[in-house]
Amino acid sequence: VVVTRCSNNYGPRQYPEKLVPLFVTNAIDDEPLPVYGNGRNTRDWLHVRDHCDALLMLATFPGIEGETFNIGVGHELDVLTITDTLLRLLGKPASLIRYVEDRPGHDRRYAVDCSKLTRVTGWQPRIPFEQGIRETVQWFQAHTDWWRPIKQGEFRAYYERMYGQRKVLGEVKAGTCVSSRGASRCASRSRVSLTPSPQRAPTWIRPAPQNARESPSRSHLAVRADSNARA
Repeated sequence: VVVTRCSNNYGPRQYPEKLVPLFVTNAIDDEPLPVYGNGRNTRDWLHVRDHCDALLMLATFPGIEGETFNIGVGHELDVLTITDTLLRLLGKPASLIRYVEDRPGHDRRYAVDCSKLTRVTGWQPRIPFEQGIRETVQWFQAHTDWWRPIKQGEFRAYYERMYGQRKVLGEVKAGTCVSSRGASRCASRSRVSLTPSPQRAPTWIRPAPQNARESPSRSHLAVRADSNARA
């Protein structure tokens, strides 16, 4: 037995409950993108093909029985940066962003140290994030017949439970720019401004530094060999 623990997966055919496919498909249909809290939560984003390559290597690598390996890429981005990237690739306005009340116990950061995997097997991720996320967006654009039926029926009931009853904390309006990772970006090439509710004011905050470290004990996610791994 070899145990693996992965970071957040993304890629084609991912169930639209997850952040990337949910936001891509919502944006395609000009529906709001529900961002929890202030959107500062960070994740290490692993393309599903890189994940599967690592699993295949570990399945055939000699002499590692009983070992545990983390699988990640060390490329941490917060939800706002992901959202900004998806809107840019789709040519959609930032006014689709809707800040909603955070879910209880929402983890601020998921990250894994995959240096053991690289040291023992030589594995390295091959898909740069910008390439992988662009290809993922294109896949969902080209396969609306795959995800539209999924987002009906039971999924709509789930979506309403998860987001429909949450308090809206703020929206993005045309008028003032917001910035992500130090770079200013405006939807529809206009300026946008945050309009929070008076109860809680979400802020546009840069993600944690790339060299931030977290105890490996936080890497507790179960691995699945597809892009439906937790997101």
